[in-house]
Amino acid sequence: MFNFSVRTKILSLIALFSIVIVGISVSSALTSKSVSSELQSLSSQSLQLMKNLEKSRQLLLQQSVEFERGFFQVSIAKSLGGYGVELITESEEKFKTYTGELFTSIENVKSILATMPENEGLDGLLEQINALEQQQAIFLEASTVTYSWWVKLKTMQANRSRRTADESLIAVNQQMETIITSIDDYNTNVAANQNSKLDQTIYTSGAIAAVLIVVGILVSLIIVNGICAPLIKAVRRAEEIASGQLVHSQITSTRKDEIGMLEVAMDKLVIQLSSILHDVAKSSSMLTSAANDLNRITDESSVMVERQQEETSLISHAIQEIQGTAVHVSESTADASQAAHTAEIAANEGSAIVIKTINSIEALANDIATSAETMNQLQSNTGEISNFLNVILSIADQTNLLALNAAIEAARAGEHGRGFSVVADEVRHLAKNTQDATQEIEKMIALLQTGTSSAMKAMTSSHQRSTEAVDQVKHEEEALNNINLSVSKIRDMNDRISATAEEQASVTAEVSRNVSNITDISSQTTDSIHKISKSAEQLATLATQLSAKISYFNV
Repeated sequence: MFNFSVRTKILSLIALFSIVIVGISVSSALTSKSVSSELQSLSSQSLQLMKNLEKSRQLLLQQSVEFERGFFQVSIAKSLGGYGVELITESEEKFKTYTGELFTSIENVKSILATMPENEGLDGLLEQINALEQQQAIFLEASTVTYSWWVKLKTMQANRSRRTADESLIAVNQQMETIITSIDDYNTNVAANQNSKLDQTIYTSGAIAAVLIVVGILVSLIIVNGICAPLIKAVRRAEEIASGQLVHSQITSTRKDEIGMLEVAMDKLVIQLSSILHDVAKSSSMLTSAANDLNRITDESSVMVERQQEETSLISHAIQEIQGTAVHVSESTADASQAAHTAEIAANEGSAIVIKTINSIEALANDIATSAETMNQLQSNTGEISNFLNVILSIADQTNLLALNAAIEAARAGEHGRGFSVVADEVRHLAKNTQDATQEIEKMIALLQTGTSSAMKAMTSSHQRSTEAVDQVKHEEEALNNINLSVSKIRDMNDRISATAEEQASVTAEVSRNVSNITDISSQTTDSIHKISKSAEQLATLATQLSAKISYFNV
């Protein structure tokens, strides 16, 4: 009996009733069928619409996470000196993929809206979706410009477009929430209208049952029980769905009438809701996993940045030692240059004395042998001075080479800068050699002055033999001039060594400033990583809250 339609049941039981009663019965049956069909159609469209909107929300979230991951990859690549740029390009490709899928999902939503009837609650929804697409287009354009700068590691230039992208992303999220709220309101209104129509059907059936009381209470009770009992069952099933019990509500109906169709439609609704909740739970799990991965990556990056800061600190300390050594070498060469200048003055004075002595050399005949020996000793001393000049020249050459090596090591300081210690030791060694050689030069000049004084005394006692020694004294005068020239060369070499040391100190100071800048950048990177870590924790918290909401339903 349950497999017959309501209209057939009524006609078979009240065949004697008037045409009016038959018309009322037919109208009641048609209304019930229409309500069931319309409810089934609207439920299917509403579920498809919500499913596509949920997919759009997930894609928007993935798009946002990928954009933030791109910014994180830029920070890492920049801190590593350009290593890992390909990860930024990979992030951009994923970002574009999510963007394309998001636009496709939005178009599906618009297609579904085009097939739905124009009821209350849908007014202006299409305009909201178009506004969402416009904001998404602005976000896509700004993010594309941002990625183009990120690939070049130009974070300063990318900040403006990134701010635009962040503002448009916020607008997109707000618009998405507005659309979802509008759909929820629409579903609420549709459910209310359908419940109203369903209640009207029940009232109509009750009126028909009241008319049929005249025919017989028993027949009326059978008809009322056959119609109301399954409706009460459907209401109980709806209450179970509202309480979150979706598993036990999926009962296959054996009825073939309109009420059976209503039960089938409700079963389909339960299945669709279960599917959506499964998808949302899966997305929530993926979101939690992504947040945990992001936390792990930020922790690893923080350790790497701290290690980099320690290494740059060691490099800075080594550069400061090299700079101090260069300053010490410069000061030492300045002292040596001053000593050479003093020796040059003394040699000039010696030459003047020799010139004056030529006029009195005739009285030195008896002591000419002593004067000759003294002059020979003076010549020997000047030879030793020449040897030390060669040593100083060699030191100057070595200093130049070491300055070049120091510049090369400074250029490689991005690695570890271990070569600076070797260069520093060599510079100290050469500085010591320069100091020792300068001291020896001072001793030789003192000996030269002593020999010259002895020669002057011998020449005074040998005045009577000056005629024979005039040529020899002139030769000694030439030797003094050579000494003067040699001392002048020593002073020039010391000046060049001092200039080289000053240049080396300037270069090391510049390298030290660059290392300080690297340290500042590392500190900024550390702050950014901490902010990203906090954002990931907040994201994980939101995912946990979403999972808690979903757990309300027993699927």
